[in-house]
Amino acid sequence: MLDNNMTFSRPTRFKMDGFLAIHKAMRKEIVALDEAIKQIDFHKPDSATVARMERWFHFYWDMVVAHHETEDKVFFPILVQRDLDFGEKMRLLEMDHNELHSMVDSLVRLFRELLDFKNSFDERLVLGHRLTNLTGRFREKLLTHLQREEEMMLPVVAARLSEKEQQDFEKQLQKTTPRQHLALALPWILSALDEAEFRKLYSTLPLPLRLFYRLSWKSKYDRLTAIFQS
Repeated sequence: MLDNNMTFSRPTRFKMDGFLAIHKAMRKEIVALDEAIKQIDFHKPDSATVARMERWFHFYWDMVVAHHETEDKVFFPILVQRDLDFGEKMRLLEMDHNELHSMVDSLVRLFRELLDFKNSFDERLVLGHRLTNLTGRFREKLLTHLQREEEMMLPVVAARLSEKEQQDFEKQLQKTTPRQHLALALPWILSALDEAEFRKLYSTLPLPLRLFYRLSWKSKYDRLTAIFQS
């Protein structure tokens, strides 16, 4: 089973640390969700626990969708302009995105059905088994996709885009954060980094963002993800 780490060396000229930090957050937390769901006893599921996981998943998926849409509509077309061979790779990655989105539609329905108190004992067991199975498959699909995307994309970015162009795209990527999740996006990303990565990214943040993170945003995010620590 794939873990939450890159499995190849990034090109030296690839400078989009924020982009990779988002991928790292996507990896880390889908693994956390999958492992947490495996611990649920669906003979007697705690509805509050399931509801908190559903709430977290809606946040997580909003962040992933914003990332995918920016890739599909903005970034991948730029790479095709610079490297025509990337066109076929772009189609494969967009197919991955569509398949992941379809799986999420099913996951959302399963969460909703599990929270329906009208379900019988046997129905809850069946739904719990389906949720556990689908979450595991979604984890594998997402981790495989991220690995494929990095292997296909990073060498093209490093070879075809200047450092300034990469920085400009990172700034554009930051603006795609869903407005309702502004207070959660930064701690979501920072939580996935190791100490050295955290210090490097944190040092680039404007002072107001650092203050918001320390005084409010981190604690809000910790409350959202406490379900994975229990």
